[in-house]
Formats: sequence, structure tokens, C-alpha cells
Amino acid sequence: MPTALVTDPRTRLGTAFARRFGATGHDLVLAGHGERELGFLAAELADRHDITVEVIVADLADAAQRALVEDRLLDDDRAPVDLLVNNASADACAGFLTTPVDRVQADFDLRATSVLRLTHAALAGMMRRRRGAVINVFGSGRAWWGLGRCTVQDAFIRTLSQNLADALCGTPVHVMALCVGTTTPWLTNGGADEVVRRALRDVAQRRTVSGSRLQLMARWLTSR
Repeated sequence: MPTALVTDPRTRLGTAFARRFGATGHDLVLAGHGERELGFLAAELADRHDITVEVIVADLADAAQRALVEDRLLDDDRAPVDLLVNNASADACAGFLTTPVDRVQADFDLRATSVLRLTHAALAGMMRRRRGAVINVFGSGRAWWGLGRCTVQDAFIRTLSQNLADALCGTPVHVMALCVGTTTPWLTNGGADEVVRRALRDVAQRRTVSGSRLQLMARWLTSR
């Protein structure tokens, strides 16, 4: 049975990914903070779909805690992870110059460093096994840092994902960036399920970036 790992599964989008994977028979690894909430979600999915659900409680901005997730991705002695969804998101905060640098660094580590390191760890095993995919979510953060419309983290995630997708062309392994925007309909009314459906369709078609044309055009325009 294939295994998927979803970070920050307490968000609407993360929960939608986890529920979709559970419904299609994937075992799951749920990684993020909030032990109580993760436990409830894990129990719900395990009971509903008769699957195995692991929980890794970790602050992905913290190197030592993030290493727990990296180790799981690198561990082939347990069920190998064939699908990784990097979905970590940050809270809103003030601009770059008015925010303490430690807060800026923590946000970057959560949304960019974690994506880099978890993607690297996942791809190592996927390339050995000759199968797998990584979906890196961007555009969900609300921290603009006063550096223009496109966050540094979002630009990093998009560029990293596209470059890796190009490098992996011709292999059975793929990386895709998923643009969800900052005020998209998936935030309410069950729209997260539709975002997940489209994302999984697009990753199967080996697209490098997924998202509605409106979202992608808005992200492109506001990054200029």
C-alpha cells in the first residue's frame, strides 16, 4: 500500500489532501504541530479507511524537530513515502524591517528551508525506488515582509520546484509547485477538495506548476 506524507495537515488544504489520500487507500504520515488535533485526524482517517496513520509532532521551523520528518522520509525500513505534500504555512505578521530578524528567519525556515530539506530527503528515496512525487504548496502565506507582492518564500518554492521538475524530466519521479493564492475559494465552502483533485490530476500529467489560470496570472503580475 503506498504511503503519503502531508505537512501541516491541520489546515483546510492539508486536511483535504490527507482525506483524499486516505480515501484512495494510501497509508499516511501526518507531520506538524498540534499533537491533539493531529491525533484526532489520524484516528478519524484510520477508522474510516482502515489504513495506517503515523503522526510526527514537529515544529518544521526548528532544525532538530524537522530532522524527525527528514529521518522518516529517508527510512526505507518502514513503509517508504511515495508522495510528499509540503504544505507548511505561516501566520500573518508585520513587514520585513519592522519584524525581529529571528521571526523573519523562523518564517523562512518554516516555509522555505523545510521545503528544501524535506524535498531533498524525499527525492533520495524516490530516485532509488524509481517512483514518487512531491507537491510543494506556495502562495498560502500571508506574510509579505514588505518586499513586494510575491514573498521571498513563495518565489523560492516555485523556482526550486520548477528547476527540480526540469532536472527530473525523463525519470519516474516528479516535483510540482501548487499555487493556491492568498484569498482563493478553497478557504471556504469545501473548495479545498477541488484544489486537491486538480493538483493530483496535474501531478499525474507531470505539470510543473498547478493552479487556476487566474491564480497563476495574479501571482505572476504581483511578483513583477
